[in-house]
Amino acid sequence: AACTPNTLYRQFAVIGINLNTAALNSLPDVTPAQIAQISERLGFSSNPFVGAQVTGHAEDFKNPRSYQFGFGVEHELATNLVFGIDYSFVKTDRLQRNRDLNVPSPLTGEQYRAFLQANNTAANYATMVSNGTIDQILQSGRTYIALSTPGGLTFPGGSVTTRQRPTNDPALNPNFRFNLGSVQVRESTGKSLYQGLTFRTRLVRSWGQLNAYYTLSRNKSDDDNERDSGGVAYANPYDLRNEYAPSRLDRTHQFVANPVFFLPFDFEVSSAIRLRSGTPLNVYTGVDANGDSIFNDRPLFVPGVEIPRNYFRNRAVYDMDLRVQKSFRFDETRRLVFSGEFFNVFNTPNIVFRFPGTNNTSGPLLNYCSTGSQLCGTSGITNPSFLQTRYVSGPLAGQINLETNPASQVFQVQLGARFIF
Repeated sequence: AACTPNTLYRQFAVIGINLNTAALNSLPDVTPAQIAQISERLGFSSNPFVGAQVTGHAEDFKNPRSYQFGFGVEHELATNLVFGIDYSFVKTDRLQRNRDLNVPSPLTGEQYRAFLQANNTAANYATMVSNGTIDQILQSGRTYIALSTPGGLTFPGGSVTTRQRPTNDPALNPNFRFNLGSVQVRESTGKSLYQGLTFRTRLVRSWGQLNAYYTLSRNKSDDDNERDSGGVAYANPYDLRNEYAPSRLDRTHQFVANPVFFLPFDFEVSSAIRLRSGTPLNVYTGVDANGDSIFNDRPLFVPGVEIPRNYFRNRAVYDMDLRVQKSFRFDETRRLVFSGEFFNVFNTPNIVFRFPGTNNTSGPLLNYCSTGSQLCGTSGITNPSFLQTRYVSGPLAGQINLETNPASQVFQVQLGARFIF
């Protein structure tokens, strides 16, 4: 009776390959044509790779490597008053980046115009000329992947001839067409640089003590993915220069202080103060401007010059918490302590945008322009709600946008009592 080819051995055997006769160090090197034969014998398409989304690791992938050094100076200015300065430098390379290798080389505006002219009817091309589509392509200074219809352009019938991925292009693969989709490779080509200067002071007195820190820092990188399962972060796969910018974790200014005051009648007051500047924000056109099927294209400063990654800043966050406690002593071992804790004492709203530095394109607040356009940015900011916590115009004018949320809790009070014995 015929055996059902339900194992790898049997599936190879249907085209005459006997794995039992191959040593582990000399297994057969199966060709794409042989894989297609196996697929046909199993009753599947002659091309088993149609639309396959492939993810793998680069052959030379390496773990991250960092070089770091730092120094500090501390000096006692007066009795129990200490001042210090610390500097940190951390340079890291071999960071992971997801890159789609199965994309064609980019076309200049003139090359894309020629492609459209060669792959559309004369009437459709004439429509593109008359409705300004060709002018936008030539004026934007962008490069075009054109795997999908670039956004912000008007084409006859709503779509236009698109380009093939390299594995699907008969001109590049005349013998066998894989018909693969995205081929993402995890490579170790990312880099980052952190530099931080911290000023600190410590004061100790009979009436209280204070620890305070101020950090001025810069954290730059060209890819912020943290073991992402998939997807690419760059805007242009062939030009990563504008990706090296402030990291999504970057905060230029940070101030932290923890004062404690010992008051008469066994009262004690302490506080936690945290003042932080905003993290970077990435901004978008709201459309797939270069036609690579990924909606992460950024606006232009001027034609051909794209806004760098993470160019704008989220809102700063100011937090101050307070604790007051009163002790009642009964003897050397027993005392009763009443406490009150006040969070966000000044009830600071601290409204921030929820998507610092990510590829969010779901709403208008991070869209630079009111409508997606190839020339978005060349006329400045045209979306009145851009980086505003409330809608400025339209039917939702005045309402808080759901793309924002509080970075800290509202004013709260917590009361407590402890008996220590």
